[in-house]
Amino acid sequence: MRRFLAFGDAELGAPLPPDDAPPRARVELPWKEAKAEWIEALERLYFGSLLAETAGNVTKAARRAEIDRNHLAAIALRHGLRT
Repeated sequence: MRRFLAFGDAELGAPLPPDDAPPRARVELPWKEAKAEWIEALERLYFGSLLAETAGNVTKAARRAEIDRNHLAAIALRHGLRT
């Protein structure tokens, strides 16, 4: 179910592909839009998982991601991962 939420690559109720199967690209979109969707999904998945592993500690998560803490906080706010 996580793959569907992150990438939208399955129809509701359809069996999910194995975890090692690549997600389906939305080729009906122009490259720029498709790329933006993938980046957004990756940010939500990566930073959501990272914040969960660090119990919401932005400083620890930023250190592990090797990015500035303020940048991570802005990404988390943009994706609703933090209030």
